[in-house]
Amino acid sequence: MLKRFTRWSISAIFGLAVVVLIGGAALPPPSWRNDWSTFVKELKPYLQREASVSDYQAAFENQTVTWVGEVYVVDLVSELPGIQFKMPEAKVVLSNGITYELDPILRPWNLHRTQFQKWATVKPGDVVRFRTTLKERNSVYTVVSIMHSVGQPGDKPKSMVCLAADGAELIEVVKRKESK
Repeated sequence: MLKRFTRWSISAIFGLAVVVLIGGAALPPPSWRNDWSTFVKELKPYLQREASVSDYQAAFENQTVTWVGEVYVVDLVSELPGIQFKMPEAKVVLSNGITYELDPILRPWNLHRTQFQKWATVKPGDVVRFRTTLKERNSVYTVVSIMHSVGQPGDKPKSMVCLAADGAELIEVVKRKESK
């Protein structure tokens, strides 16, 4: 009986280890990677504590996201071809009254030529599901960049949050812009 129990215990422990090691990789990605508004909520604590560049990099660098956005620009012919997306407007207001606005234009750089044929089928105004990787472009455009402006005299200071992304893969056209 003890021998049988021991064998079962070892099998159960081994099975649990396999589930943890293999099954852990199969867990769904954080929801912010699949939903823009959830990403905005995920970003808020970093803005509240005025996180460092390395904090943003640790949380978001090289993370692949699949979001829905409106195509703003399709440029497949210039020297630096690219796609730009107009994302839903988002503001984060902190308890001290500071407002951060997320730049609604997401500009993935380094559009892969393998994607040109797919992107040639979309037009500005189309709503698409796309995949891109949040990634630093250079020392000026980190994965999350914060730009502060004071505006005109008497204006409240405003801060713009910009994201850097690499590549853009068209997954599907969710809605075509209605033609007039």
